[in-house]
Amino acid sequence: MRLLRNSGADRALDLLREWIAPNAGVDIVSPTFSLFAFAEIRDALERIDRSRLVLGERS
Repeated sequence: MRLLRNSGADRALDLLREWIAPNAGVDIVSPTFSLFAFAEIRDALERIDRSRLVLGERS
């Protein structure tokens, strides 16, 4: 597990692009997940077998 600042060169989207492999599974836990973030990794997500997205309650 790795904690990210999600800014500059330490962005979650950049790491996801590297880690997502064809026929793999991806689990994402985040307090928020924007449509912009989804659009950025949509092509990579189409190559995987399964995914889980766990979102926190927004306060």
